[in-house]
Amino acid sequence: MKFLSIFLFAVFVSSTQAATEVQAPFGFAWNQTQSDLRRKGFEMACSTLNNVPVESCKVSTSPRKFSKADFFQLLFVPGEGLQKVMMFGKDITGDPYGSAGKEQYRALKASLTKKYGAPKLYEWSATELYKESDEFYECLAYQSCGSQSAYWVEGVIGTIVLEINGASRGKGFLNLNYESARWSDLLDKMKSEMSAGDDDSL
Repeated sequence: MKFLSIFLFAVFVSSTQAATEVQAPFGFAWNQTQSDLRRKGFEMACSTLNNVPVESCKVSTSPRKFSKADFFQLLFVPGEGLQKVMMFGKDITGDPYGSAGKEQYRALKASLTKKYGAPKLYEWSATELYKESDEFYECLAYQSCGSQSAYWVEGVIGTIVLEINGASRGKGFLNLNYESARWSDLLDKMKSEMSAGDDDSL
């Protein structure tokens, strides 16, 4: 099952090279509003996140078509517009060894590396649980069993995360997340304001 997570990754900008700002993907634009997208014909199903006042909107397509996408989750900060884009890939099935998933992952990683430089890699497999070669997705689905992820954080302003997610035997999907250069600061500001509001209520 595909679900929304808004993990926040620290951004470390290398001092030895000029930083490249993360651009909004798939034809979306940072700071654009829900109203702007609706005027352009996009239908969105939205709800407010539990932990911060951020609107999470699901859309089935994007301004620039992306053939591997199942749907997109867009995160809007009040008064600031779009600040995070999450792409959930189409289900990969009948792939117990992860060959098809790894091929898609390698292709996307190569394209992103060409644009943003080399990523940090978190690609490892378990030594005890789900360690057989045909248990690739079971391992990814099980907490602390294995990971196939790439993070663009050094040398960029913003964050990009590419990963393969496991669903069940022979089944998984890719997830590609983009965070704007302002996302981290805006999230911290919202959390601080919520905490201050709670203190004032005591």
